[in-house]
Amino acid sequence: MAFDGFELFEPQVELLGRHLATIENHCGIVEYDETVLRVKCRRCEVRIEGEGLHLTALTLGELAVEGDIRSVAFLPGEEGAE
Repeated sequence: MAFDGFELFEPQVELLGRHLATIENHCGIVEYDETVLRVKCRRCEVRIEGEGLHLTALTLGELAVEGDIRSVAFLPGEEGAE
């Protein structure tokens, strides 16, 4: 099954079990503490919830978070956000 809807700068989220997540193509951190990480992306927001969350890497285009990850959600972004 082919997926034709992929765009070059969409967020790419990778999970390694329940303890490590990486997000590529982000536009910045909206909220961050030990229980929630909200990351702004071009047309959405990625929300990671868990316990003991801590950033282990942060660059202009990629970040990594470790901890006990309980959920990952893609939330709609602002209307017209590119």
